[in-house]
This record gives sequence, C-alpha cells and structure tokens, in this order.
Amino acid sequence: MRALNRRFYGGLTIFALALGGATGCQNPPAANVNTSTVNGNTQTTVNVNSATIPTESAVVNTREPEMYRGTMMFTQAQMTGQQQQNLSLPSIEVARNGADRRYAVNVPALGQVIFLDRADKRYVILPSRKQYAELTPELTGLDLRSMTPGQMVTMLQKQRGVQEVGEEQLNGRTVTKYRYAATANTGSPAGSVQSESFIFVDKETGLPLRIEGFGQSSGNVQGVSGGQFVVEMRDVQTQVDPALFELPQGYAQLTTEELKQQAAAVAGFLQIFLKGMSAQTAASPMPTTGTMPATASPTVTVSPTATP
Repeated sequence: MRALNRRFYGGLTIFALALGGATGCQNPPAANVNTSTVNGNTQTTVNVNSATIPTESAVVNTREPEMYRGTMMFTQAQMTGQQQQNLSLPSIEVARNGADRRYAVNVPALGQVIFLDRADKRYVILPSRKQYAELTPELTGLDLRSMTPGQMVTMLQKQRGVQEVGEEQLNGRTVTKYRYAATANTGSPAGSVQSESFIFVDKETGLPLRIEGFGQSSGNVQGVSGGQFVVEMRDVQTQVDPALFELPQGYAQLTTEELKQQAAAVAGFLQIFLKGMSAQTAASPMPTTGTMPATASPTVTVSPTATP
C-alpha cells in the first residue's frame, strides 16, 4: 500500500510541478522555453515568468448551483518506466441544498460513510452501524469543505491563460470545452514538464462535469515520468430531497472518545483520500486559492477532439 501511495503521489507531483512552474509559483529567473501541446500538433515559445495573459485567454464560465446532486469520480494513469499503471480513488456522492452539503463515500471495513456539512454543524454518519458523531477540524485534521465541487469552481474561476475551444455533447449534456497548456522547467528531478488540460463545463448548471489532464516530464518523480488524470461529475440532478441533510432517526451518537477509537479506520482513510483529492486539484489547471499568478500558455487554438 505504501509503495502504491508513493507511485500515486509521484504521478500527481508531475502535474503539480508542471502547473506550479508554469504559473511562476517558484519565481525562478526568467527563461524562454518551448511549449507544445501533448499531441504535438502545435508549438510556440513562451516565457515561464511572463505576466502577460494571452490575447485568446478566456474566463472559465463555471458556477456551483444552489441545489444539485451527483457523483464525483477520479481516475489516473501513470507511466513508470515502460509500463502504464491505472489507479483510481473511490467515488463521492455529493449533494447541496443552499448552505447544507452532503458527501458519501465507501470506506474499507466501514462501508458507506456520510459527511454532513450543514450551516450549523458537521457530522459523520455510519449507516451500517447506525451511529453518528459531530465532527470538528481537530478530529479530522482537514476541512471537509475541500471535498466540494464548489472548491473546484472557485479555483477555475480564477484561472488565467485558458482558451475556449467550443461546445460539445458530454453524456447527453451540452458543455463548453476549455483548454490549458504549458511547459515548465521545474528545477527538480521531474525536469521539464509538459502539461495539457481540458475542462468541460455544463451549460445548464455551470458545474465542471469533466477535467482531464495530461503530463509528461523529461525526468521522473519516484519513478513516474508522466500520465493522465480525469475528474468527472456524473448523474447530475438539479432537485434534491431536503431529508438527505437531516440526521437519521434512531442512530446512536458517538462520544468524542468513541469516535477516536474508530479513528484508525475513519480518519486514516479520510486523510489519505482528501490528500489524494487535494493532489488531483493541484494537478488540474487551477492556481492556489487567493493567488493570481502569471500563467504561461501558448496563444494557439486546437482541435476540440483531443480527448483521452
């Protein structure tokens, strides 16, 4: 498991380093590098420290609806030597009704675990044991709100250097497709990293329905030299039953001490899971929240057919 986690985070680091270098987060000396799309059809020259926004850059027109539900799915393929390894994270059922949010994920040995993030309090619910407990950041060590599509929306809205490709059909829904690409000399074992990402935003709800990223490095991180990741939102519905956000009747409340006794199963999985999600988010074309770094992206248009 530890070896798998090292390879998993190594692959995500390739993408994170690419975007971190391209957005100038490391502030290295200015240097011109060649930037090309992953499919090799287009090439141009950019400056990794340039604060100039390409004239073709677009704002990702995305938002989070006040009411919706759907399922978030995560997959990753990475290259280790000459072998491709496919990895995945558990899917998350997400729902929102105004200020209240709900997330459900399957945890080994516990079955389904539900997190209620309400305007007043936060809870974890264990349906198989008919138990629940009130959550605090001190217990989980992480803010559960980082699990939301809303977090992705916020970061996408701040992304610069994105190009609008056009409209497409995705799983029966009309979406607007955006593209982001850059090359960065990371100054790390990853070497020079090329990255290309596509964002598909639902025209009706404004939700990002799919984010797919591709990366290739001249070096490697923990044996990983490249790969791709996909984050998807499926089965989107715009009507939500308010009862989903209520505590179930007849469940026993765990005390803090009782919850800590089960923390090895719940909190341990949650830590690994959320860190994986955070790494996926860092790997996607989004800057750190609250920052507006310069972005290096080629000022070219590409065919809207570049999908995995």
